[in-house]
Amino acid sequence: MKRWRLFSFIAIMFILWSGAADANIFYTTVDSSYTNGSSGVIRYSSGAYGIPQDAVSVLGGDPHAYTFKDHEGKWRALAINSNMTKGDEIRVYDPADWSKPITNVSNWGSSIQSVAAVGKYLYVTAYASGTDGTEGGGVFRVDMSDGYRMDKSATQQDIGGVLRVGDALAVSGGKICALFSSRKGEDYLNFTYDPSVIVVYNEDLTVHKTITLEKSGESAKNTYGNSLAADAAGNLYVVSMGGAYGSGEQRGTVWRVENPAGTPTVTKILDVEDIPGIDGTPLVNGIQIADDDTMYVLADAYVSSRLFRTNVNNPAWENEISSVGSGILYDEEGGTLWCITSTGTSTGLDVRDKLGSVIKSYTEAELGDPIYTIAAFGNNGDDPGNGDDPGNGDGSGSGGGGCDSGVGGLALVTLLGALAFRRR
Repeated sequence: MKRWRLFSFIAIMFILWSGAADANIFYTTVDSSYTNGSSGVIRYSSGAYGIPQDAVSVLGGDPHAYTFKDHEGKWRALAINSNMTKGDEIRVYDPADWSKPITNVSNWGSSIQSVAAVGKYLYVTAYASGTDGTEGGGVFRVDMSDGYRMDKSATQQDIGGVLRVGDALAVSGGKICALFSSRKGEDYLNFTYDPSVIVVYNEDLTVHKTITLEKSGESAKNTYGNSLAADAAGNLYVVSMGGAYGSGEQRGTVWRVENPAGTPTVTKILDVEDIPGIDGTPLVNGIQIADDDTMYVLADAYVSSRLFRTNVNNPAWENEISSVGSGILYDEEGGTLWCITSTGTSTGLDVRDKLGSVIKSYTEAELGDPIYTIAAFGNNGDDPGNGDDPGNGDGSGSGGGGCDSGVGGLALVTLLGALAFRRR
């Protein structure tokens, strides 16, 4: 199945900025032909972020980075070559040693969108449960204590011509909440959409309930990988494209699902038509929520790129932050905001303070190729960031090889979600 992926952005909370030797970045890049991907690492040490260093090369044209803490409390990283024809190729790494993976796996579905570690299990949401792109999305449970063996799965089937594809993952009230788009049609140019749903699973992936994202004649349609976030109370927030890309039905909206594990309430809280001075009806391209319930919403990323800082309790298009680009990541514990930047045909990466002022910038030349995905990880006690900092030595970006709410690091679990915008 043909897909067009402009940018992806992976979101996870970092560890404390005050102990910032633990705040490191794992990122992927891809070349302009979307053929060759690679990855790199930016480590924080001695009060500053260092020079990007190579990590894993030869990742293919759809490379993804994910990080999480395993059942022993150790940071782990996934370097994924996403493949819709034969399933994703997944390498699990200890981020202290990129020379060889802990293990390789390949049966977690196609086009993984987000992961969440809960106890000894890693939960994975994939765009498709099979390998040819025609099956519905799936949620997979992986036993980290047993060599990352996938022991349970829950897949979405075609229901009356409607296919549900996996978008994102969150955990709330002890339940696994998976977001699925509901589409009809055989080709992305001709897709139509029904309202998206959140399927709430128990730990064993039996279905607890299904929440349809609609209210008062309106609905969230065509959600995607950067379209889910959670606040400190466990309420979920969903970004909707509104319809098929280029169909004329697009209208960016943001929805809140209160108490998804109990008796849920669905409410539309933001609409792009209410943005002051907006031209047309652009998309909402990303959402991030801080531990103090500050909410960042990125709209119209590929035209005017307008980022707003508001609050989940009183959401509004306010406190605009300029010159952001195409993707955002909020570092909750460090209180910093990461932004994928765009200048002409080049991309870069900024780290900013909570109000949006730039702390440090990285160029595409430093990163190696256009930035594609990003994740964060801490140190396990033996990582290079604890002592000498290789990021401050000689080195180049992640060239060589060629390459959300999601929300992470909440008290509940280590969680991350793919922040992706794509035609599917």
